[in-house]
Amino acid sequence: MKKIGISLLLLVALLTVTACESKESTTSSKNQIHEHCTRTGIVTNGEANLNYEVYYTGDRINKIESTERVSSESSDVLDTYEDAYRNIHEQYKGLKYYDTEVIRTDSSVTSKITIDYDHIDIDALITLEGVGENSIFENKIPKISKYRSEEHTS
Repeated sequence: MKKIGISLLLLVALLTVTACESKESTTSSKNQIHEHCTRTGIVTNGEANLNYEVYYTGDRINKIESTERVSSESSDVLDTYEDAYRNIHEQYKGLKYYDTEVIRTDSSVTSKITIDYDHIDIDALITLEGVGENSIFENKIPKISKYRSEEHTS
Protein backbone atom coordinates (compact mmCIF):
# COMPACT_ATOMS: atom_id res chain seq x y z
CA MET A 1 0.00 0.00 0.00
CA LYS A 2 2.90 2.36 0.73
CA LYS A 3 4.18 1.86 -2.83
CA ILE A 4 0.78 2.89 -4.25
CA GLY A 5 0.77 5.97 -2.02
CA ILE A 6 4.18 7.03 -3.31
CA SER A 7 3.02 6.40 -6.87
CA LEU A 8 -0.04 8.56 -6.38
CA LEU A 9 2.03 11.31 -4.78
CA LEU A 10 4.37 11.44 -7.80
CA LEU A 11 1.51 11.67 -10.26
CA VAL A 12 -0.49 14.15 -8.20
CA ALA A 13 2.60 16.38 -7.98
CA LEU A 14 2.97 16.15 -11.74
CA LEU A 15 -0.67 16.97 -12.40
CA THR A 16 -1.10 19.77 -9.89
CA VAL A 17 1.87 21.82 -11.07
CA THR A 18 0.40 22.24 -14.51
CA ALA A 19 -2.74 23.79 -15.95
CA CYS A 20 -4.53 23.43 -19.24
CA GLU A 21 -2.40 25.35 -21.70
CA SER A 22 -4.52 24.72 -24.76
CA LYS A 23 -8.16 23.77 -25.10
CA GLU A 24 -10.21 23.19 -28.24
CA SER A 25 -13.90 22.27 -28.44
CA THR A 26 -16.11 20.84 -31.17
CA THR A 27 -19.76 19.71 -31.17
CA SER A 28 -21.08 16.58 -32.88
CA SER A 29 -24.45 16.05 -34.52
CA LYS A 30 -25.63 14.37 -31.29
CA ASN A 31 -24.90 17.59 -29.34
CA GLN A 32 -21.96 15.85 -27.72
CA ILE A 33 -19.08 18.23 -27.11
CA HIS A 34 -15.49 17.10 -27.53
CA GLU A 35 -12.80 19.07 -25.73
CA HIS A 36 -9.10 18.54 -26.31
CA CYS A 37 -6.85 19.83 -23.55
CA THR A 38 -3.06 19.79 -23.51
CA ARG A 39 -0.56 20.81 -20.90
CA THR A 40 3.09 20.35 -20.12
CA GLY A 41 5.02 20.05 -16.92
CA ILE A 42 8.45 19.56 -15.49
CA VAL A 43 9.49 16.33 -13.76
CA THR A 44 12.85 15.54 -12.20
CA ASN A 45 15.34 15.30 -15.08
CA GLY A 46 12.60 15.46 -17.69
CA GLU A 47 9.27 16.79 -18.87
CA ALA A 48 5.66 15.70 -19.12
CA ASN A 49 3.18 16.15 -21.95
CA LEU A 50 -0.43 15.57 -20.99
CA ASN A 51 -3.33 15.27 -23.42
CA TYR A 52 -6.97 14.81 -22.48
CA GLU A 53 -9.93 14.17 -24.73
CA VAL A 54 -13.22 14.77 -22.90
CA TYR A 55 -16.59 13.98 -24.46
CA TYR A 56 -19.72 15.23 -22.74
CA THR A 57 -23.40 16.00 -23.30
CA GLY A 58 -24.81 18.84 -21.25
CA ASP A 59 -23.05 18.50 -17.89
CA ARG A 60 -22.63 14.70 -18.12
CA ILE A 61 -19.25 13.29 -19.10
CA ASN A 62 -19.56 10.46 -21.62
CA LYS A 63 -15.91 9.51 -22.02
CA ILE A 64 -12.40 10.64 -21.09
CA GLU A 65 -9.25 9.58 -22.92
CA SER A 66 -5.96 10.61 -21.36
CA THR A 67 -2.43 10.24 -22.67
CA GLU A 68 0.33 11.24 -20.29
CA ARG A 69 3.93 11.00 -21.48
CA VAL A 70 6.93 11.51 -19.23
CA SER A 71 10.20 11.95 -21.12
CA SER A 72 13.63 11.74 -19.50
CA GLU A 73 17.16 10.63 -20.24
CA SER A 74 17.29 9.03 -16.78
CA SER A 75 16.22 5.40 -16.70
CA ASP A 76 15.68 5.75 -12.92
CA VAL A 77 13.13 8.51 -13.50
CA LEU A 78 11.40 6.45 -16.18
CA ASP A 79 11.42 3.38 -13.91
CA THR A 80 9.75 5.41 -11.14
CA TYR A 81 6.99 6.70 -13.41
CA GLU A 82 6.47 3.35 -15.10
CA ASP A 83 6.06 1.68 -11.69
CA ALA A 84 3.71 4.46 -10.55
CA TYR A 85 1.51 4.18 -13.63
CA ARG A 86 1.43 0.39 -13.48
CA ASN A 87 0.49 0.45 -9.77
CA ILE A 88 -2.32 2.90 -10.38
CA HIS A 89 -3.62 1.00 -13.42
CA GLU A 90 -3.56 -2.26 -11.45
CA GLN A 91 -6.30 -0.88 -9.18
CA TYR A 92 -8.68 -0.81 -12.16
CA LYS A 93 -7.78 -4.20 -13.60
CA GLY A 94 -10.90 -6.12 -14.52
CA LEU A 95 -13.17 -3.06 -14.53
CA LYS A 96 -14.85 -3.13 -17.93
CA TYR A 97 -14.79 0.12 -19.91
CA TYR A 98 -11.78 1.38 -17.94
CA ASP A 99 -8.97 0.61 -20.35
CA THR A 100 -5.33 1.26 -19.52
CA GLU A 101 -1.98 0.85 -21.19
CA VAL A 102 1.59 1.72 -20.21
CA ILE A 103 4.16 2.05 -22.99
CA ARG A 104 7.87 2.25 -22.17
CA THR A 105 10.61 3.32 -24.57
CA ASP A 106 14.25 4.20 -23.98
CA SER A 107 13.34 7.86 -23.43
CA SER A 108 9.72 7.94 -22.22
CA VAL A 109 6.86 6.31 -20.37
CA THR A 110 3.33 6.83 -21.66
CA SER A 111 0.15 6.11 -19.74
CA LYS A 112 -3.08 5.78 -21.70
CA ILE A 113 -6.46 5.59 -20.01
CA THR A 114 -9.91 5.48 -21.59
CA ILE A 115 -12.96 5.64 -19.33
CA ASP A 116 -16.32 5.09 -21.01
CA TYR A 117 -18.73 6.54 -18.45
CA ASP A 118 -21.76 5.61 -20.58
CA HIS A 119 -21.04 1.89 -20.08
CA ILE A 120 -18.83 1.49 -17.01
CA ASP A 121 -20.17 0.17 -13.70
CA ILE A 122 -20.32 3.53 -11.90
CA ASP A 123 -20.82 1.91 -8.49
CA ALA A 124 -17.66 -0.18 -8.92
CA LEU A 125 -15.71 2.87 -10.10
CA ILE A 126 -16.91 4.97 -7.16
CA THR A 127 -15.95 2.15 -4.80
CA LEU A 128 -12.41 2.33 -6.18
CA GLU A 129 -12.13 6.11 -6.32
CA GLY A 130 -14.47 7.32 -3.61
CA VAL A 131 -16.61 10.44 -3.77
CA GLY A 132 -14.52 12.90 -1.75
CA GLU A 133 -14.04 16.56 -2.51
CA ASN A 134 -11.98 15.77 -5.64
CA SER A 135 -14.63 13.52 -7.14
CA ILE A 136 -16.22 14.36 -10.49
CA PHE A 137 -19.39 12.51 -9.46
CA GLU A 138 -22.64 14.03 -8.29
CA ASN A 139 -25.44 11.55 -7.58
CA LYS A 140 -23.35 8.91 -9.40
CA ILE A 141 -23.19 11.06 -12.54
CA PRO A 142 -19.79 12.24 -13.82
CA LYS A 143 -20.08 16.01 -14.26
CA ILE A 144 -18.01 18.20 -16.58
CA SER A 145 -18.54 21.12 -14.21
CA LYS A 146 -16.95 19.17 -11.35
CA TYR A 147 -14.16 17.95 -13.64
CA ARG A 148 -13.35 21.54 -14.59
CA SER A 149 -13.41 22.73 -10.98
CA GLU A 150 -10.53 20.38 -10.14
CA GLU A 151 -6.91 20.68 -11.26
CA HIS A 152 -7.78 19.01 -14.58
CA THR A 153 -8.23 22.32 -16.39
CA SER A 154 -8.05 26.00 -15.69
